[in-house]
Formats: sequence, C-alpha cells, structure tokens
Amino acid sequence: MQEETQAVRFGLRAKLFLLVLISFGLLMVLIVWRIGVEADQVANKAIEQALHRSSIIIATDQKNHYQTIHETATGLARDGRILPRVFEEDSATLQDLTGEFKQALNFNILMLTNPEGTIIARSDKASAIGRSVQGRSQLFDTALSGQNAQGIMVSKGQLLQIVAVPIFDNVMSDVVRGSLALAYQFSAQRAKDINQLTDSEIGFFVLKKDKENTLTQPENTFFTNTSLTKPVTEFLTNNPELWQSLLSNDGQPIKLDLSLGEEIFHSILYPLNRKGGGTLGFVMALKSRTQLLQPFKVIQQQVLIAGGACLFFASLFAWAIAQRITRPIIALVPVAHSIQNGDYPEPDAKLYNKRDEVGLLYQAVIKMGKGLKDKAELENYLAQVSEDLSSDEQQSEIEQLVAIDAHTNSVNSSQDKTLLVDENGVNAAIVAEESEVTGNDLLAPGNRFADRYIILRPLGKGTMGSVQLVNDTDLNEQVALKTLFNRDLEGEELNQFKEEIRLARRITHRNILRTFDFGIWKNNYYITMEYIHGFDLSNLIEQQGRLSPKIAIIMGRQICSAIMAAHGEGIIHRDLKPNNIIINKQGVLKIMDFGLAIRFDVSPSDTEDKDQLQSNNTSIAGTPRYMAPEQFTGENIDVATDIYAIGGILHFILSGAPPFKGQNFREMSEQHRFNRPPHLSELHADIPQTLDAIVYKALEKNKQARFKTVSALNDALQKVV
Repeated sequence: MQEETQAVRFGLRAKLFLLVLISFGLLMVLIVWRIGVEADQVANKAIEQALHRSSIIIATDQKNHYQTIHETATGLARDGRILPRVFEEDSATLQDLTGEFKQALNFNILMLTNPEGTIIARSDKASAIGRSVQGRSQLFDTALSGQNAQGIMVSKGQLLQIVAVPIFDNVMSDVVRGSLALAYQFSAQRAKDINQLTDSEIGFFVLKKDKENTLTQPENTFFTNTSLTKPVTEFLTNNPELWQSLLSNDGQPIKLDLSLGEEIFHSILYPLNRKGGGTLGFVMALKSRTQLLQPFKVIQQQVLIAGGACLFFASLFAWAIAQRITRPIIALVPVAHSIQNGDYPEPDAKLYNKRDEVGLLYQAVIKMGKGLKDKAELENYLAQVSEDLSSDEQQSEIEQLVAIDAHTNSVNSSQDKTLLVDENGVNAAIVAEESEVTGNDLLAPGNRFADRYIILRPLGKGTMGSVQLVNDTDLNEQVALKTLFNRDLEGEELNQFKEEIRLARRITHRNILRTFDFGIWKNNYYITMEYIHGFDLSNLIEQQGRLSPKIAIIMGRQICSAIMAAHGEGIIHRDLKPNNIIINKQGVLKIMDFGLAIRFDVSPSDTEDKDQLQSNNTSIAGTPRYMAPEQFTGENIDVATDIYAIGGILHFILSGAPPFKGQNFREMSEQHRFNRPPHLSELHADIPQTLDAIVYKALEKNKQARFKTVSALNDALQKVV
C-alpha cells in the first residue's frame, strides 16, 4: 500500500484541496475585480455629474456677478456728483471720487471717459488719464454709443469682470456725456464659494502673451488647492494643444484629463472672453479620480486582507475535508490488493456503515470481494467433486431443460415432478418420467433443423418432446434446442407455451437461464435456450450429501439474486426446486423452467412493496415437495410463494433432504399446511442458529410471517457469520 500511495503524484486529496483553494481564490479575485468595476462606474458617473454641475455653477456665478456689477455701475453713472465733473472733465475731483467709491464698494477698477473716449479718471492708475480708448476697446465704444457692455479684462496679471455703461445728460437724456467702467477681480473668495458648491478644486488662469502678442502659456492666478498650482501649470505648459482648443471652441467649455504623478484628475475648462472676442483666460474645475476611488481601494484592501485570512482558514478546512473524504478511499487500496491476492478481509464497520457516496463505494468493494470469495469457494468445492460427478454430466445436462411435459395431463405419483391442477382442484397432472418415445428423424445427429441448427446429440426426452444440443450456424455457438413432437398446439395450450418464452426472455440475469428464440418448423414448435455445461443441484446433493453452511449460503444468495431479478420484472416462478437449478464449473447457478411462471402487475409506486402484490391465478401448480401452503389450497399467490420454495431448497442443501417427505399429494399437502419442519441446528451441530432461523422464517405457514421480499432474505443470508 505504501508503494501504491507513493506512486500517486497528484491524488484525489491534493485535487480536492486545490479545488477548494482555487475556487475560493477565484471567488476573492472576482469580488475584488467586481468592486473595481463598480468603483470605476461610480467614479465616472460622479465625476461626470460633478464637472457638469461645476460648469453650470461657474457660468451662473459669472452671470450673477455681471448683473451685480452692472447695477453698481449704473448707480454710479447716475450719481449727481459724476455728470458735472465728467462734463467739465474735472479729472482731479473725479479721481478723488473714485477713491471714495472704492472704499465703499470694494471694486478693483473704476474708469471714467469723456464723450470722445479719453480717460479722465482711473482709480488704480492715475497715469492712464489722458489716454484715448476710442476705437481700441469695443467695450468703451459700445458704452459711448449709449449701450451697456460687459466682458473680461486683464490687469496686472489678474482676470477681472468689467461692465461699461454710458453717462447720459440730465436734460437731454439721449445725449451721452461720457462712460463709466467698473471691474471686479476673480477673487479667491469666489473660487472658494464655487468649490463649496461643486466639491471640485477651482483655479483661475490667465493666458500670457509674448512680445508678438501671441498666447504662450496659461498662468495660474489662484487655486483652492495650492499644492496643485505648480503641477497643473506645468502640465498645461507642456501640453499646449490641450488648452489651445479653447481658442477655437466658440467660447464653449472643454473637458480635460490630467495625469499628475500617480494621481489622475478630470477637469473642465470654462473660457473667459473679452468683449468682441478673444480668450483671455479660463476657470478650471478639477476632480481627483484617485481620491474618489480611494474608499473603494480601501474596501478592496480590506477584502484582500479578510479574503487572505479566510483563504488561510479555508485551506486548513479544505485539507481536513480532503483528508476525511480520501481516507476511506485510501483504505480501499489494501482491501483491493487483498482481494487481488485472494484474501478477503473483514470490513471496517465504521466505513461500511457510512451513508455517503464513499461508504457506498466501500460497501460495493466489500460486497464484490465477498462475492468473489464466495465464487472462489464454490469453484474450489466444485473442483473437488467434479471427478465424482464427471460420469453423470450428460445426465445432469438434462436438468437444465425447461419442464418439457409441463402442459400434459398424465398422472404420476412422484412428488418430485411438476404438478398441474385446474381452478376447481381436479384433473391432477404430474410430468412423467422421460420415456422411450421414438425419436424424430428430423432430430438425428448431423441433420439441419430449421435451416439454421445442426443437431449434435440428444440431451433428453419427454412425453411431449425432446431437447437436443445443436450448433447455431448463424452465431456459430452451441445452444439447447427444445422441440415438441409432431402435434398441433391450439388455444390456451399454445398461449401457455408462448407465455413461458415471454416470461423467460423478460429477465436478464447471470443466474437465470437465457431463452433465445421461438419458432415452428415442419409442424414442430421449438425453443432455443442457453446451453450450460455443469452439475444439477439435486444430483449434486444426492451424490455428495448435504453441503456446508458456507457453500449453502453462497448458493442461496445466488438463488435470491436471480429471483429478485424475476420479481423486479413482475414474474413469480412458482416452481423453484433443486431440479431446476444447474451449477457450472465456475460456480454460477442458473435458474431454469419458467413453464409455470405467472405475472403480477408492478406499478412504480409499488416497487418498494412487491410482497403485497398478488396474482389472480388460483390453479394448483408446482412441485409438491417445495410448494407453499397457499399453493395447495388454490389461494392467490405472491412473492412469498417463491420465498417459501427458496427456504425449502436451503433446507435440502443444508440437510440433504426436503423439509417434508410425504408419499403422495395428500400427505404433502397436509405436511406443508400444518406440520413444522425440524430445526436444522438440532439435526446438524455445524449449522448456525442464525442460519436455521432464516430457513425457518422462510418456511412459515403464514406467508405474512415470512420475509417480506427476497431482498430481505438475501440480506439476512449476507449477515450470517
């Protein structure tokens, strides 16, 4: 066993262990992967919604600020102190007023121009006074034309929202006396306010120009997350094609993905355009995908940690389960080796009584070994007695035949022949001894019968017909040919003859003689059957005497196995006896003669309780020495009838004599119906009381007291030690 175990390189134990391990590992990987997929989907949706919301809020914030600046600028333009000074172009006074207004309104730039577009006051840069903006700024040109204007401007590297309004004359309300422009910076507070509303990082960027007035790169003016200022600016500088698409996108925002180190961001760039066109900068709303996925990453890590711990314990559990499952299987190895070497060990009760698949396998191997042991013991026994029986082999071959004269009405007093009585209990008929009926020339050795069978030699004769050993030329094998002498079968007789064949062919079992074919040739009805070269059970015991309990049990189990198959097909044999059993030299018993067999109905719902099924046949039929009490009285018979006959056969095998020895039909009827058979253990000390009890129970007068099924009888025989 150790060598066999060492030869296994990747056994069932390792396979079971790896199966659990791999399955659990794959499950864990699948869970982690699924979390990642779900996280990506959630992140994409969340970022999409956040950036879309940011774009709307930035646009709304800009619009609201324009409206606020416009209202403030309009109020200043209507201030009574402004118009006279603008009309008089009193720059000094106006410059002082801008300072006063700035303290009150907290703006960044306030500019005033005369009707010709010349700056007459500017709050942040007095040096700009005297410069003309007419024709140079569409913002002021629109205001001087009498309309409000708004846009973006850049001053000192800062982005500002600016609104320009006209200053109308008090008397002539349609006359423009100048313009007023008010600007507010994109401040840090604005960025923080948008950040709180969108949960996105907000940055303001100015597009720088070179000496040729060409946009070169964006420059950050403020970022809510200062740590992003430098990496974002560098990314945009190094990838100008990304932000330059703003210049040709008609003022529409664009989406942009950034990879900053190990962190991935998604952003939206909202352009800031001056009046008349031209992008001066943009507002960036930035959302970190990495941070958004961080909770899911934590979950994945926790799953991996928990899964790793579970995998460890699952490995221990899988190994324990694999050990538990494979231990009984490994235990089968020495059992199989023992059987192979001709030894048959006793079963391990713990393994044998397991009610799982492994237990069933162990039981099957043990039963197989026991069967082989029984077969070997029977073969050894037959080998020992074969020389004594060799001279009678030809005579024993006759006994394999199916009761040739089962359908005749001749009377004989022998209680070992088959008896037929009609439903009214009259016209008793017993099969006659083989007579010297003149043979049929058609069956002479060497002749061809039915254009298929070559006659080899006769095996036996009866009053109705004979049996020959023939060679089937179609299959090139020897079979037994049973023929009825030249006569016509009609009505019930022919039907009963065919019924025997139908019943015999329904059963396929190694312990039942096979029936092959039925036909008629030149007015001769015939049956072909399996040919067995062996010993007749009745002759065997008559010459050798009773058999040992061990051999009797082996034979009894084979008989039970055959009748279990018959009952499974809904067939009751009704004429079991030693003469209908032949044993070949390989120790295989064959049940013959289904001439008196009858059928009973087997429905799927009743297969567990066949003992309750009965036949409606009430004729008296059978062999008196082995007939059950109910057969003598014409009662309905069932599987218990065959069980009684098996009990009688076991009694004959164990004691060398049938249970009762009446000299005529009446005596046999009385004894079977009223007398108790002797206890075998009292007759022979070597017979175990358990075996005696089994036979005694099978021979109970009341069929309800017998074994319920042949299977139950077989199980009882198996348990005899």
